[in-house]
Amino acid sequence: MLITNVFKNVLPCLLISTIAALGGCASFSDNAEYVEPVNPSGLVYRPDSRDRAASQIVDVDPGYRDPLHYGFSPAQTHKRLNDYASQLAMGLMENATRLSQQDMVGVASFVRLNQSLGESTVLGNQLSEYLITELQDFGLAIVDFKLMGGITVTPVGDFVLTRSGEALAKQVEMDHVVTGTIIEGERGVRVNARIVSLKNKQVVASAAVFIPAFVVMDLNKMASVN
Repeated sequence: MLITNVFKNVLPCLLISTIAALGGCASFSDNAEYVEPVNPSGLVYRPDSRDRAASQIVDVDPGYRDPLHYGFSPAQTHKRLNDYASQLAMGLMENATRLSQQDMVGVASFVRLNQSLGESTVLGNQLSEYLITELQDFGLAIVDFKLMGGITVTPVGDFVLTRSGEALAKQVEMDHVVTGTIIEGERGVRVNARIVSLKNKQVVASAAVFIPAFVVMDLNKMASVN
């Protein structure tokens, strides 16, 4: 009688365990069919004409330009050429040797690094003009060798600066000159500046700065308008 009661209690448990085991094996069977998950919302997204139009625009013009290849061109920037001239002047004065405030210094245009070394650009000319102010702020005695021997009065203005060799002052005393080269690339322009002694051609200071292409392009646009 006791054995009969034990079988009655154990048998249902054995049946449940066997069914669960078979169900587990069936779930890992290779022949099991995939069942789509239940979508509780019942909503199905269907693209319309706007989606197709947007996909066509993306395919034709993604709008992405790799900055490493094309360069970076921001919509707005606070950086100006005088900011880079200030960095250049600071670099020159930080490592200047054998240069005193009594030395007379002239600032020449920066030129392209090519065979002639006689070709300047809008960037090269404007950078030299900014450096006159920046270097004088450091206490250097700057000489303006473009000054004529006198003032020329004309109907459109009174002028004292010129690039004509004949009209320039006959003699300008200078001890050093600021000069440099510009190396143009796809992403910008590298400027190498130096202060050179006119007496023995010794470089007493040197510095370099990289100017992004979008700053140079803005200068060229302004020059073409003027």
